[in-house]
Amino acid sequence: DGELAAFGSLRPYLAPGHSPGHVVYHHERDQVMLAGDLFTSKKGQLRLPMKMFTFDMNEAVRSSRIVSKLKPIRLEVCHGSSVLQPAEQMDAYLSAYQGNKGQSSSFVQL
Repeated sequence: DGELAAFGSLRPYLAPGHSPGHVVYHHERDQVMLAGDLFTSKKGQLRLPMKMFTFDMNEAVRSSRIVSKLKPIRLEVCHGSSVLQPAEQMDAYLSAYQGNKGQSSSFVQL
């Protein structure tokens, strides 16, 4: 059925883009998402993953919508600081991505 099995209290979700098999983990009880390389962040603000290390940026941005679906309170990334209430940033994140398509910068300036 394509659903990934939970790992203890963590539920994995397929979130390709950074790499074809990239996953994020959501801890429902604590409402924390471990997003790995799906995003970077700076000063608590969501940023695009690093372009040079991202297999398919369009797919990564599509996968980022999992944040709007699950609405974690806290999101942790591999490169950057914690992001609180990340779902509240998703409209700006997606708009900034659309506005910056084709630019060489790895980060979206929100």
